[in-house]
Amino acid sequence: MICSGVIAIWVGPRQESSIRQSLRDREELKPLAAEYQQIVYTPLWALNNSEQVTNVFGPILETLTLRDLHPHRLTNSVALPLFAPEFVYVSGLLVTNDQSHAELYAVGDIGYVEFIYQWDGSITLARKVLYFRPDAAFVPLKTEDDFSRRLAWEKPKWLALQKWLDVHLPKAPNQNEPQK
Repeated sequence: MICSGVIAIWVGPRQESSIRQSLRDREELKPLAAEYQQIVYTPLWALNNSEQVTNVFGPILETLTLRDLHPHRLTNSVALPLFAPEFVYVSGLLVTNDQSHAELYAVGDIGYVEFIYQWDGSITLARKVLYFRPDAAFVPLKTEDDFSRRLAWEKPKWLALQKWLDVHLPKAPNQNEPQK
């Protein structure tokens, strides 16, 4: 059986959905959203097989099938950044040997990265989601009034996550260096 299309996968916490939507266009989130997209689509995109991912992040913490891809199903507590998209889109191509799944890895003690694999089990063109690890100071987003405290909690986490990735992700070859 083969069907085609696109599937949207919810990666945001459902209890925050309406509040996140009302805050989505806040000016202070726009530069952070651009940084998030830059990381997800550049250095993380360069990891193109499970061995590379494991070399950077260590062992898989959790694996979920496509039908289980919701953050509330993760046993590890995760917090999607306010500036991250709440959905990711994957191929809706369905085949009898569907190997789509997600793998969650630790990003040091700061957060997590989730790699969502395509129907053929490949990481090529897979989607990546970055989460923070909630701690005792975490501010759940229950009302719009929680926004500034939540953002204040997220900003240092975001900087720490970026630094961790900068240190641990493979560097792209410098195009100005002579070839050896």
